[in-house]
Amino acid sequence: MDEAPKTVIAEDTAIDREKERRLPENEDRFQKLFDYAPLPYQSLDENGQIIEVNQIWLEILGYNREDVIGKSFGDFLHPEWVDHFKENFPKFKSMGEIMGIEFEMKKKDGSFISTRFDGRIRRNKAGDFIQTHCVFRDISLENSLKKRLRDQENAIRQSQKLEAIGNLAGGIAHDFNNILSSILGYTELALQDVQKQTDLHNNLTEVLRAGQRARKLVKQILTFSRKDEQEKAPVQINSMLADAVKMLRSTIPSSIEIKVQVCPEPIIINANTSQVNQIIINLVTNAAHAITDTGVIEIGLELTHLDENQAAQYPDLLPGKYADLFVSDTGCGIARENLACVFDPYFTTKTPDKGSGLGLSVVHGIVKIHGGHITVCSEETKGTTFHVYLPLSLHKPGKTEDKTKQPIEHGQENILFVDDEPVIGRLQKQLLERLGYHVVVKTSSKDALEFFTADPQSFQLVITDMTMPEMTGDKLSRAIKDIRPDIPIILCTGFSEKVNAQTAPDLPIDAFLMKPVETKKMAQTIRNLLDTKK
Repeated sequence: MDEAPKTVIAEDTAIDREKERRLPENEDRFQKLFDYAPLPYQSLDENGQIIEVNQIWLEILGYNREDVIGKSFGDFLHPEWVDHFKENFPKFKSMGEIMGIEFEMKKKDGSFISTRFDGRIRRNKAGDFIQTHCVFRDISLENSLKKRLRDQENAIRQSQKLEAIGNLAGGIAHDFNNILSSILGYTELALQDVQKQTDLHNNLTEVLRAGQRARKLVKQILTFSRKDEQEKAPVQINSMLADAVKMLRSTIPSSIEIKVQVCPEPIIINANTSQVNQIIINLVTNAAHAITDTGVIEIGLELTHLDENQAAQYPDLLPGKYADLFVSDTGCGIARENLACVFDPYFTTKTPDKGSGLGLSVVHGIVKIHGGHITVCSEETKGTTFHVYLPLSLHKPGKTEDKTKQPIEHGQENILFVDDEPVIGRLQKQLLERLGYHVVVKTSSKDALEFFTADPQSFQLVITDMTMPEMTGDKLSRAIKDIRPDIPIILCTGFSEKVNAQTAPDLPIDAFLMKPVETKKMAQTIRNLLDTKK
């Protein structure tokens, strides 16, 4: 009767011995599964101190086990996240579970990675806390890609904003420039007939200056909207920057120190000189306005090379060499919520006496016209830095001729002038006849074509507006050229999608002028064309 229980006891003892024999093997297997799990694991005690981490946790962050065990989890966080952990760890213990909580963790080499945690609390049968069980994923690359996507989306939205305002600007530019043409032109005529150094002459001079300021404002609007295509040529930006700084020094308060760092190596870009000067002036003036009393403005120029990864951050740029023009200040800085708006037209946080909010928009437009990119980095109370990247030119700059001192040239030829605005026609007739020309004015493009067809040899030059009803200026020019291919034609426009420096050579014209046209420039263009035909 006693044999059966003895047999059972013997079997149980054998099983226990087998379990004991396999225990190290099982522990080793478990340790391998723990250490080589695909996700970093950590366990914390009730005080937030690390009880255990697995091997991949150590490998990702670069620590040894003795650096970690027994230390507070907060020791391995970015300083800005330590208080967040201390405040929320008790909530985690009471809730029992967390999902998708993000922390920025500190690696042993001092760098930081972004992480996303999932975790649960282990409790005993009485419901008391034992320890945490958490895993995390390194989401640094994911966050970097998201930031790049956000930056690209912001760039697209910025482009769309400027495009919308550009379309509006282009729509009103023609009519507005016609009005300015009348104001400037008739004021010039009146000044010719008024005795100098009189009140009337002085008053008219102020009207002329106001009109010229308005003309510049229209050009600025067309510039930031990328509707104003001006001629570009290879120029050395080093000397341009040096000259601009000399001029700016006299306009900036002496309490502001200006530091200049210009690359000694000549940097050649393909640019419109006046527009690049506008970039420099606007950025430096903006920096000066940001400094309330004393401070420093740093202006620099470097030759930089953007590799594929760097260029990928800027949707407008390709890998290669660029001129890096930067302006930095120690001023008030820009609030984070305003950074995305700094290039918006008329957006400003300045007082009315310090700007209209158009300067940075103009800069943005000019940079885009030149195939470049502009960035801004700022922190409130610590200052702002702008970087402008402009592509290099493959050609060397040539010599330019100063035409400002040349006198206005006269002539005696017959000119057909076409513009659907009668006031513009009367104005140009007077201006050109005072220069000796014989002028016939037509306010209908169809009437002008019929008049020209009746006697094509009676005119030596045709000047026509672009935007007209019935027949636009480019179509009128083509019809006139079909009748008489050798006659020179000047096309004038306040704004047109069809006419700019790039498209003009493909049109049936010999020159084009942007309204409002200066009398001197009109006279020089006429003489250049007529003298070439002789």
